[in-house]
Amino acid sequence: MSIKRRGLLLYIAVLVIAAAAAVLRLSSSGEPFRTDIYGMVPGLPDPAEEEFTRRIAVETVFLTEGSDLKSALETAGELRDIIERSGAVELRTEDPASAASFVFSHRYSYAPPQEAQNGGLSQYILEILYSPFSAVSGGEIRKDPFFASRNAASYLGSDWSMSDDGLPYRKTGDGYAVLLEGSGSGKDGALSIHELESFRNKAAARGVSVSFTGAMFFSERYSERSKRDVGVIGTGSMIIVLILQACIFRRIVPVIHTVIALTVSLGAGIAAVLLVSGSVHVMTLALSSCLVGICFDYVLHSLLYFKRAGNRGDGVLPKVIVISLAESLITSVIAYAAMLMTDLRVLWELMIFAIAALTAVFFYAVLVIPAVRFPAPREDVPPSVPEAPRLFRLTVPIAAAALGLVLMPFVSFNDDVGAMQKADPELMEMHEHIEETVSGGKKAKWFVMSRSSCESLGSTLSADELLGTLLPCRAVPSEKEQLGNIRQWKSLLPELVSAYRLAGIEIKPGEAGLDGAGPFKAEEFPGGAARFFYGDEVLVKAGSADGALCQKISALPDVRIVDSRGHWSDAFRMYRESLIMVLGAAFILALVPAFIIMRRRMLTGFVIPMLAGLGLALAAGLAAGYFNLFTVLALFMVMGLGADYCIFLHNSPGDGYVLRSVGASWLTTEISFGLLAFSDTAVLSSYGLVLSAGLAGVALSAVLAFAGRRKEGAGRPRI
Repeated sequence: MSIKRRGLLLYIAVLVIAAAAAVLRLSSSGEPFRTDIYGMVPGLPDPAEEEFTRRIAVETVFLTEGSDLKSALETAGELRDIIERSGAVELRTEDPASAASFVFSHRYSYAPPQEAQNGGLSQYILEILYSPFSAVSGGEIRKDPFFASRNAASYLGSDWSMSDDGLPYRKTGDGYAVLLEGSGSGKDGALSIHELESFRNKAAARGVSVSFTGAMFFSERYSERSKRDVGVIGTGSMIIVLILQACIFRRIVPVIHTVIALTVSLGAGIAAVLLVSGSVHVMTLALSSCLVGICFDYVLHSLLYFKRAGNRGDGVLPKVIVISLAESLITSVIAYAAMLMTDLRVLWELMIFAIAALTAVFFYAVLVIPAVRFPAPREDVPPSVPEAPRLFRLTVPIAAAALGLVLMPFVSFNDDVGAMQKADPELMEMHEHIEETVSGGKKAKWFVMSRSSCESLGSTLSADELLGTLLPCRAVPSEKEQLGNIRQWKSLLPELVSAYRLAGIEIKPGEAGLDGAGPFKAEEFPGGAARFFYGDEVLVKAGSADGALCQKISALPDVRIVDSRGHWSDAFRMYRESLIMVLGAAFILALVPAFIIMRRRMLTGFVIPMLAGLGLALAAGLAAGYFNLFTVLALFMVMGLGADYCIFLHNSPGDGYVLRSVGASWLTTEISFGLLAFSDTAVLSSYGLVLSAGLAGVALSAVLAFAGRRKEGAGRPRI
């Protein structure tokens, strides 16, 4: 068996073993792909905040409003039927009777009123007994002589009333608002925005306005835009690339090779990360998009050689091409090794992914493609670059490189994750209106704090502040607090008997129900209160319009603001800053193999073309007005593919077929990624614009740099 066949079998065996090992690792590790922000960025908040962030993310709110309560309630009922039929949202239905029964059975879990705690129990009871508004019955005196259930109701106080159908409503200005709350069930598309918009139009004809908000609706809207981008731009670029490949190769086999090679590289990258860390963060997959062009480049060079040379199923790549591909691989591996300088786990994953993916596609280009039968080549004339004056060949790249150095101080980055997608005005308007109606502010702020901090906060807020604040610990005190309250009620029993004697009433303390009193858990409370608790942590909501209230809450010990958008923006900033540092280090490290390969031509054949690409990329980015993490990724791809162009043109400067290979690689990459510049999504359009401009700068500068070496390279063997 030939060495080539042994190498091919060894390559296939390694892929199979790696795939099997990855599957075994996957079966023992659980979730293969991670999306949590905390696994992406070190030093961000603890698991309690992560859990609450996930719960907030699935929250949905619907609001119907009308001048007439009946019409608003009827519209809310119809909307509830639509939601329940879809199964997309699990609505929380409040049953007033069961809630009242639960509170009554656990009335002693709540603290006694301030009057009773300060020795004024007699006065408290007498005022309730003789008040014309208290409506005390004999049954209440026997079953609840402390009137503890009335006291407990004050802890659950809200300005929302409950309809007979269990729908919360309240008076708002000149009309009424009816509230429906729930959480997404994960059934995508089961309740579409278009269906809700149709219902809104019908309700508006009856004089009732309908609003809705929730992450699921924003995701649906953004998903529609992304699908449109993929459908129009992605499909269009794919068709153009396939047409271009058909024109170059005039066969389907190269297209199949391209698809298989890219699939192998993706699988190898994922398998390598799984074997090392047990799971892959989705951000690793997003960042690895910069590898697609480089992997395609390796395959294209091999395919183009056999297109012109042909083989009989046992072809061998010339040494100069293998060396060029190997030099390109080594340069890329050294560049990605710079990610060892960071402490960010995702960048470590990206380094592992890149090394495995690039190595897999390199051996595919060297071992697998030559083993396929290619037809005899047709005679054609290789392309050539017209001779250009030396001054022109130096001036153009140096001017583009100088442009980058001049523009660099003017670059400002936007790391806000919300700026990556155009905001939907209609959804944002409804969101702000609902928050203003429900939370008393244009935007609600969520806080995570301990139960003790929450309980101390509840005792310091005024009645008005409590109306604009959701304090779950008032509805569900901690077990310690509940037991303390029960003991306090029991200590008041002697004073209770004395208070009723003053009123001329004899009671039996044993009938008060204190003997069987015990604490309850959040999961037992009606209305889904459990979603606001996680261990000893509590999720509290307040209207951000009340700055003094938010400041008071923030001043409490162990309080953190839940800000998922802020965390993701911080994550993107951290990765962007780290990648800029890695990009600079990678460029410096790449100078080592570039010097070994090019020697005295390194400056004109590598450094200046790279800087020229940077100059045009920065100019395009400033024109777009948007720089962020993915813009830096585009620069990574510019450097990776640009290094390939420089290496191949240096190794075979006088070979027109190599020029054709580099040109085809550049053109297909420009089409497939450059069309992203027309996307409605800011991050995609910036990526496509910067990448296309940067690659054009490198390709043009590299061709000009080596165009003058034709005579020098004419005597060299052609590949």
